[in-house]
Amino acid sequence: MIDFNKYTFSEKGTAREALQLINKIAIPNMAVFIINENKQLVGSLTDGDIRRGFLNGLTIEEPVTSFMNINSKCFVESENNFEKVNKLLFNILENNIESWWD
Repeated sequence: MIDFNKYTFSEKGTAREALQLINKIAIPNMAVFIINENKQLVGSLTDGDIRRGFLNGLTIEEPVTSFMNINSKCFVESENNFEKVNKLLFNILENNIESWWD
């Protein structure tokens, strides 16, 4: 079973700390999941999100919340996710990943 805790990061951390975690994970195109103190998902973050933040004038010491994607999607274990998975796979095959969860 996958330990998802190693892919989570506190919303109170900085972009530098998050980037260090992404670098440690070292999986191409990997996102870390930003969680609040109640361990609820509040966003996701990739190295691309940080790069876009830099291009928009943010600095590495700013809060990760300034960089994160707040439109993250997730599956809930207690729900039937069959339709969501089918829609995701269909849109990936159609090269339309941007609208997979509308």
